[in-house]
Order: sequence, then C-alpha cells, then structure tokens
Amino acid sequence: MDVLLPDDVLACILRRLNPRSLAASRCLCKAWRDVVDARSLLRADLLPLSVYGIFFVEEVILSSMRFFARPLMEMEHKIAVRFDYLDEDVPRPDYHHLEVLDHRNGLLLLRDWVVNPATRQCTPLPPPPPLRAGMEAFFDTRYLVFDPAVSPHYHVFSIPRVLRRTVELTKFTDETEWPPSPYTLTVFSSTTRRWEERSFVRQEGEAATRTTIADINFSPRKQRYAVHWRDALYVHSQDDSIIRITLSTHKYQVIPSPIGRQVTYLESLYLGKSIHGVYCALIFNLEERLRIWLLNDDEVRGQTKWVLKNDVSIQPLVGITHQHFGLQNNGLWTLQNTSYEPMAEQKFEWDPDSDITLEAEAKAPIDHFHDDIRTLGFHPYKEILFLWTNCKRVVAYHLNSSKAQDVGKLPVPSIETSFVYTPLLDGEILGK
Repeated sequence: MDVLLPDDVLACILRRLNPRSLAASRCLCKAWRDVVDARSLLRADLLPLSVYGIFFVEEVILSSMRFFARPLMEMEHKIAVRFDYLDEDVPRPDYHHLEVLDHRNGLLLLRDWVVNPATRQCTPLPPPPPLRAGMEAFFDTRYLVFDPAVSPHYHVFSIPRVLRRTVELTKFTDETEWPPSPYTLTVFSSTTRRWEERSFVRQEGEAATRTTIADINFSPRKQRYAVHWRDALYVHSQDDSIIRITLSTHKYQVIPSPIGRQVTYLESLYLGKSIHGVYCALIFNLEERLRIWLLNDDEVRGQTKWVLKNDVSIQPLVGITHQHFGLQNNGLWTLQNTSYEPMAEQKFEWDPDSDITLEAEAKAPIDHFHDDIRTLGFHPYKEILFLWTNCKRVVAYHLNSSKAQDVGKLPVPSIETSFVYTPLLDGEILGK
C-alpha cells in the first residue's frame, strides 16, 4: 500500500479513531502499524490491560457466574455481572446456555453468546452445523480467540472431546490417533457470521507426541482451559497434553504436558497465560506442593520445552493465610452481588506491589490442610498466580519472589470454573 501522507499527519488522523477501529487500521499495512506503535496510539486505559477481578462458577448444581473483585466505588465504569442485558426479543436461554465457557481480552464466551460485561453489549452465535457422521461419541468445547490490539474481530473454535464410553464409536476405534491429521474443526468467524470447517495438519518436530482415543477416554478432569498467544491457540487436551493450533499456517502440534503423563485425581493441572507466554501450574495435593512451568516454544523448528520456574510447598502458603487473617476480610477484594454495579476505572485496578506481603516459604504449624485448593488463573501482565485456599481466601502468588499476598475472603464451598477478568471498556462487538 502506497504511503500518501506524512507520518505526523497520518498519526493525527488515526488518533481520532476509537480503539477498536484503530486496532483494525493498524492491521492494514506495516507503515500504519509502525505509526501506531511508535506513537503508542492504542489507549491502554480502554484496551484490556488491567485486572478488575475474577469471574467464577461454584462447583454446585445450577450455580451462576459470580464476580470477585475490589469493592465498587464511583459511577464511571460499570461491570454487568448478571446477564440480564441479553436481547429481549430473543427467548431467555436456560442455565446451560448462560454458562461462561471462556474469556479473552474483555469478552466472555457463553454457549450461544459473546458478551462484554463492561459495555453491556452482546451478540448471539448462530447454531453450529450438525455433527458430522461418525462424531456421535464426541461433544464440543468452545474457546474464544480475540485480540483487539490486532483485530476487532473474533473467532470461536469448537474443539471435539471424546465422551466417556456411553456411546459406541463408529468412525473411530480406541487405536485411532487423536487428534487425527487432518484435524477438522468447526470455527465461527465474526467477519462472515458463519460456522465453517477448517482443517489443520500435524506439524512434526522433536516435541511431537502421538496419542490415541484410548489414551484420553477416561479423563477425571472436567474443566480444561485454552490460551491464545501470538498466532496460536493452545488447548489443554483430555490426556493433559497441549495442542498448539497455529492459525496462520493451519498446522497443529501435540506438546507433552510438563509432567509427561496424565494427572491423577490428587493433582490439578492448569493451563494459562501470563506476561511471557504459556504457563502450566500443577498442584500436587498428596505432596502439598505447587509447581509452575513456562513453555519455551520454538515453533519454526517444532521444538518445545517446559522450563520449571517454581517448586514450593503449599502448606506454608495456606497456613500463613489462615494464621494471619482467619475469617476476617483483611484483603482488598470481596464477593460482589449480581446487580449492575458501578466501577471506578482509575481507583479500581489492584496494585500487586502495594498489598500485604506473605512469605510462602515461612514455616507455620497447620493441622487443617486438605486437597481443596484451586487455581483461579494467572495475571496476564505480571508473573502472578491466583489461588483459592481451603480457608476460603484468595491469595496472589508471585512467581519471581515466591511471596504471597492476601487478596480477600471468598466464602464459597468450592470453585469449578474461573477467569481472571480484564475489561474492554470501549468498542462494539462486531459480527452482530
């Protein structure tokens, strides 16, 4: 594309665009991208660069999405925790359709909706095509791909999962390699407003591993997350390997888990994203330890390596939280109600460098440890992992210093699904 305007003039014009339109303009050509990046035109206060809280679902029947965050203050920005703003002319969906499946850069993916709680915008997803012949023994898990700094459009990936053996396999057998090559997925695009089939072929490499349907048929874990990092979607597979789906090359690679096997009922493996890329956190309940790895991913050579960053005892972390804070809420965050609450943009963001600090290595006598400790998610812009402890508190564990901070009291029996929430404060949801 020919450059007809001086950079300063072009920057003046681009500066007048809203963030979503500016992000789209940035993708048009390298010259425009350089102008936007050199002058930092994308506004950090409107793009999802701040952690406002954690959306979560309790591990109970018919539990709705709840919000754990700092106490709400002024009427500047609002977060709609309850989904009562869905289009009134569309029949109200039941609980199953209101379940939050994924979060990406300020947008929440429901079963049949994409919503922005910060702007109360929503758009329904059309029904997907029927299952292909031979896929009767599979169900789908949906994941969202969205980065407003790259494009205002989003995609929804439908990843097939193997059901427990309640339906007989017809097209496949226990010895069938999974994922197969080509790996055919159903993908929704906000650009076309259609579900389409996309095929991905296996990328060979040193780290490539092969599994069969028999390897993944009896997995104890229900919730598995995905990470969108750069040009790839990393999906936590049923055998606890990681499937990297590269969007631009239409290739995929199976990456072994950091422990090289499936987790047991006494372990919990969490896939997430933080400032340096793709992370895995593993809670060993039997050993009472927390281990965290960072993925060193050389996609060009097909080489991957999990680098162990942390290996600490959970006992002191949980014990100190219980000993210092008991049942009082000394932390900054609280459980919010489900109404349309006010939020203050400038006063709200949690500053992890100013809270009460707890030493994770400190010794503390405890006699109340049990295995109900949950990983809530990684801070996307700092090396911090949020944990819900068995004394009904949330702590933020700092990977670099091995220190923990009390975030607040979260008095719920248990947590099934959680998403660290970064609000998108401006822009339309495209594809309506």
